[in-house]
Amino acid sequence: MRSVLNRGILYTLAIVFNRLVPASICRVFFVRVVELGPKHDNVIDDRVEKAISSAQRQSLAEVTLQSSSDLEVNRVGWAILGGSSDEATASEKLIGGCWVAETEAFEPDMGLRWVLPDGGHWLSSARLDPSHRGHGCYGRLLDHTLNHYRGQPVFACINPINRRSIAAHASRVRGVVGNVIAVRVFRRTWAWTRGAIQPRRRTYTTPMASQIDLVIDDVRASQSTA
Repeated sequence: MRSVLNRGILYTLAIVFNRLVPASICRVFFVRVVELGPKHDNVIDDRVEKAISSAQRQSLAEVTLQSSSDLEVNRVGWAILGGSSDEATASEKLIGGCWVAETEAFEPDMGLRWVLPDGGHWLSSARLDPSHRGHGCYGRLLDHTLNHYRGQPVFACINPINRRSIAAHASRVRGVVGNVIAVRVFRRTWAWTRGAIQPRRRTYTTPMASQIDLVIDDVRASQSTA
């Protein structure tokens, strides 16, 4: 209980600090990394589709609150469309989605790079329009996406004090990989990890002068500790 409380307090302090201090000066980053798997096997939802065209990716970026520069990163976008299943003609409104990267993923504001094990994927920026929450849409999006990568490890960051996020992902968490605390002061970043995540400093020109690789060990998350 004390460990959970301490993580919650630390995350809350990081949020408050980041709101008070300009991002150009300092940023604090604290997350828990988990491995995900589908709650329901072999689920194929016809309301979920890949965002392939530039227009689709741009629309998905707007819904998931991503910037235009984020579209340049090699990620696969998954979009879920609105409308109820009993409608004769489904609405084509995009109501949410997520992004999945292979091999590596970035936290550009922190100068961090996630390095994934062979066959690994990184799920991020999953979001659903607030007006469609509470109807199972988010779960359908996750199950369809995770089933597409079934048999391959899929990792994600979970906010350790967001009860709604914890509840939404709880039945799909296969194991905890570890925790990461990182601090960036101007263009210099430091990182501390726990579990199956190893920090390695490297020289990198963008987006920060120095960058740290966060290497996820090639082991099953359920065998690691947090």
